[in-house]
Amino acid sequence: MPSRIHLPVVALLLALFTGCTVVSGGKSSAKARSGKSSAEQVDYSASAIKARTESQAHYLDAILHEQNEDPESAADSYYRAAMADPSNEAIVFEATGRLRD
Repeated sequence: MPSRIHLPVVALLLALFTGCTVVSGGKSSAKARSGKSSAEQVDYSASAIKARTESQAHYLDAILHEQNEDPESAADSYYRAAMADPSNEAIVFEATGRLRD
């Protein structure tokens, strides 16, 4: 039974995490964007979006494995989450902490 709800739950959580972003073309938004350093700018290339999406999906999969008391699969999913998008420090640190425990 848990495997039936596994995919819809992951899809729902992924949709909630990704959200939507609207970029306006006004001068004030251009000034705000230009004031950011290159490290703070978000990469919207297709490969970067795919990496973030895969990383979040693996992370959510790991959480579900933990809830289903399957630590081996959870550890594998945490590892895959960290490796899918190494630039996502929050997920990398969380995954590292969980794998260390």
